Amino acid sequence: MKNGERILVEHSAGIGDLIILTPVLREIKHKYPDSVITVASSSKNSLACISRVPYIDEVLVLDKSIKGLCRICKSLAKQDYVLFYPRHDVLLLFLSKLFKVKHRIAVYKHRHRKHKLATCLLPY
Repeated sequence: MKNGERILVEHSAGIGDLIILTPVLREIKHKYPDSVITVASSSKNSLACISRVPYIDEVLVLDKSIKGLCRICKSLAKQDYVLFYPRHDVLLLFLSKLFKVKHRIAVYKHRHRKHKLATCLLPY
């Protein structure tokens, strides 16, 4: 990872998991201060909470309407890294591959291993 790159972290779990994730995001921002960190979540409560965190640059609502998917695709096309959290949606991982995101890191559930959409797999 280089300084100044764009990182999207997809998070579709609850607010407790998001709170546990924030120290990781803080350390990424500390190590790479010019990076742009975007957190994407389908939980509006989570996004309302995390939008006030100073080391997160952007928040993105995961909405599966046509307008929402267009907004997601526009954001994915700009990313250098995409990290999919354990409950990731395979559609988003597919879109990130379609838009040629260089680094697609995913925590795979066993049933999704066959898709081979990620460039790096992390244990569940």
